[in-house]
Amino acid sequence: MVSALTVAAAAGPGFAIAAEPSVRILLLERTASVRVTVQGPCRASSLSKSLPPTVLETVRWQEVRPSSKGLQVGRTPFATDRLRLAPMESSMITVNGVKRRGALLILRREDGQLLVTNEVPLEDYLKGVVPREVDARWPTETLKAQAIVARTFTLRQVADRAGHEFDVTPTWPQLSGGLSDERPRATEAVEATRGLVLTTGGQLLLTYYHTVCGGRTEDAEAVWPTVRSPSLRSVECSYCRGAPRFHWLLVVSDETFTTALAPRGVPVGPVAEIQLGPRNRSGRVTTVTVVGADGSETVVPALHVRAVLGPNRWRSTHFTVHRDDGRWVVEGFGWGHGVGLCQWGAARLGQRKWTAPAILEFYYPGAELGQWTPS
Repeated sequence: MVSALTVAAAAGPGFAIAAEPSVRILLLERTASVRVTVQGPCRASSLSKSLPPTVLETVRWQEVRPSSKGLQVGRTPFATDRLRLAPMESSMITVNGVKRRGALLILRREDGQLLVTNEVPLEDYLKGVVPREVDARWPTETLKAQAIVARTFTLRQVADRAGHEFDVTPTWPQLSGGLSDERPRATEAVEATRGLVLTTGGQLLLTYYHTVCGGRTEDAEAVWPTVRSPSLRSVECSYCRGAPRFHWLLVVSDETFTTALAPRGVPVGPVAEIQLGPRNRSGRVTTVTVVGADGSETVVPALHVRAVLGPNRWRSTHFTVHRDDGRWVVEGFGWGHGVGLCQWGAARLGQRKWTAPAILEFYYPGAELGQWTPS
């Protein structure tokens, strides 16, 4: 097994800092104002008009709010509806009391409310993702694998969101945090894998990942029919067995179950039977048939059942159901959609001294690891 650094050196030129993309994190979608602090001078520039930048010498707990002609920072007005605030001497900016890297983008919406995003260089963004997605105390090679997967996924996300006002949120499509969430070991993993990504056929792979697969990962097209790649096929994973979230139980009443599924045509009321449809090759349930007390039968996709009952309660589609004392007991395995890297499995592989490339080859068979080059 080779190390990630060996692969990076063999893959050609390093990641060009000048070409490093930024990630726009949505902080506030609709707000009347936002409080900003910058240590040192700050450059304010319009993103909608050809106006010369303004240097603000002091920005300490200043309120940014709409004005009659655009936006206002403290008592300083700007005749623009799109403003960028970028620290000049520090890489930090405090937004509503939370210290963050990068710059702040403020958009005045047509209704007078503000949309606020945090513009962060990709590698800095990842320093807040890795410790939110996995435990920073996990093995170094596991953290490296997570960094590579998150980097690849983020680059795809940024490309797909071109033309939108933001690329990600702090909780979608992956978790991310501010400066206080960063951890030294996670930061080291990001820096050690700088620019490394997974590709197939010369294109960035959609590197989906999840908490724990429950014994076998899922085929991507079973969750997203249009996503087809041999590197996103189901693989057997015994390594996550015994993980804290490997096995789960949920107890649901008839009323809770049918009320949640009513928009899909399930009659609200007593349930005579819950029938599970065929399982796919990963062992996950594909459909659920709800039999009402009146004999009616309604077929609902298992993925939809999980979504409406709550993905943090109904944790996967790998489950069984039985009746007990008038309620339905759902017993399942795994947490998440099951596609791609199993985070708990990767943790156990790291404990077994697997390298990051080996972990990635296991969960994304056939994918190529190398340095990202902007097209």
